[in-house]
Amino acid sequence: MATSAIHIDGMTGVYDSGLWLEVSYTEVVTGITSNTTKALQTAVDSVGSLGDALGAGTVEGGEELFLESMSPRIESTQDGTVAFVDVTYRRVDGDADDPMPLSGGGTLSEITTELDKGGNPITVTDENGETQMGSISVLSPQRTISLSTIEAVQTPGDLVVEYNGSVNSAKWNAGESGTWLASVTFDRYDLSVKPRKWKFNWEFQYEPTGWNPQVFFINKKGRPPANLVEGKGWKTIEWYTAVDFNKKF
Repeated sequence: MATSAIHIDGMTGVYDSGLWLEVSYTEVVTGITSNTTKALQTAVDSVGSLGDALGAGTVEGGEELFLESMSPRIESTQDGTVAFVDVTYRRVDGDADDPMPLSGGGTLSEITTELDKGGNPITVTDENGETQMGSISVLSPQRTISLSTIEAVQTPGDLVVEYNGSVNSAKWNAGESGTWLASVTFDRYDLSVKPRKWKFNWEFQYEPTGWNPQVFFINKKGRPPANLVEGKGWKTIEWYTAVDFNKKF
């Protein structure tokens, strides 16, 4: 006997500012032949897949609500074994065809640097004409971008290895190369399909002077001499792997 899912009345939801933000209801699935874990999976498969759109025929704007969770349970009735699946659809900000919820912010963080805004060594000269390098403490703007993506990959760890702890290799989000540092985590989204779908949470932190550290020559007086030039006297250590963020985001 084939399974079939029938919508049950009694829908609940969250409606605000002319938009449905969340819709929940229960599907009843008939044709279940056993009360087992496999039967639970059969019930879930009969309803749909995580990430499916609700559709415009249910509520206004339903095509912008996506299936976020399914909770199946099986009950024995006089008519046989029946599965009930509680489903929740939620609105995802962004393009319905490519949902990528985005948030961000900015703070100020105190840093000490031997370079000016142009990346040149800071120097100071005394009354005797002796010049040496100096350092300053400033409030540096720290910007953060956070977003989520749904990725269809069989081994999510590959994306973590590629991006976690990497910096942008090319200009990205108005930042020069090396100024955005990425971190990423992931969680299960839909393991019933192949390749499996995973939810990735990305965070990008901005450092205007770049994330790769600089090292300076120190003379016998215990300080960097004046007029050092990049590559001879000081250099940038390419510590973080560079990845082109433009190809993905």
